[in-house]
Amino acid sequence: MFRPILALLATCMLTSIAHAADPVRIGVIADLDDDIYDARSGRGGVDATRMAVADFGGSVLGRPVVVDAFNDYNKPAEASGLATQALDAGADLLMDVQNSPIALAVAKIATERRRIAISTGSAVPALTRGACSKYVYHYSFDSVAIETATADSLSALPDGKRWVVIAADAGFGRGALATMAPVVARHSGQIVKSFVVPPGTRDLSSILEEIRGLDPDVVAVLNAGASNDAEVAAVKEAGLRAHTTTALLYLSDVDRMRDGYAGVQAAVPWYWNLDPAARAWADRFAATHDGRRPTEA
Repeated sequence: MFRPILALLATCMLTSIAHAADPVRIGVIADLDDDIYDARSGRGGVDATRMAVADFGGSVLGRPVVVDAFNDYNKPAEASGLATQALDAGADLLMDVQNSPIALAVAKIATERRRIAISTGSAVPALTRGACSKYVYHYSFDSVAIETATADSLSALPDGKRWVVIAADAGFGRGALATMAPVVARHSGQIVKSFVVPPGTRDLSSILEEIRGLDPDVVAVLNAGASNDAEVAAVKEAGLRAHTTTALLYLSDVDRMRDGYAGVQAAVPWYWNLDPAARAWADRFAATHDGRRPTEA
């Protein structure tokens, strides 16, 4: 999958004059300090990019391909400056950009500088809507696609018609609820009740008791990051008979929480054991990442 990207990059570079020995530079912008992103972005994203370059042959048009890493510390405020720094240092392509605010900031700089950026870790739909640019590629997935696929799959089940939603009172949670509700309705299902909670809410005990009385078929937790981990775990510990789902699930979340995500059902755009080629590549990645397989990002 990396071959067409480098081929595109090579074609673009034909319009500029470069010494034959000058490298093609790929700048990976990621959080290099936090293990939460290691198998989905971060250091793992840098390593995966270098693996892809090696698989491609390590050069394009006779020029070596070099991967440079830039640490954004998962801080959106750092993103614009890092993107500018990477391009000033000679980057021909920016990659990774693991969350929505960072992806939008990098996309803006790439568009202004007329350089290519590829987001593999952000699910924000704006990259192909309001912030769409011919210089920015949103690779793999966005939140609307994942939420639609998850709701479509579960609400098609005979025991998937009555839903209860716990959504964060933020753009991600409210957006996921707005996306999933009409999909559930198309399958003659309904959102019996939705609980919109402030981000970081820790105590769901009263909500879970009310949900128990509603006896839904599906409980959807629509949050992100550590808050999503805690809320999914709380729903699972409550012992409800319902299917549990969430809006965006990475294998790295499952690895981090272990039993916390056991039995949770959610759509993913790629899985490491999808086919022999994916499995072989994932095994190579895992060999240098403590046995952890890569995610779709």
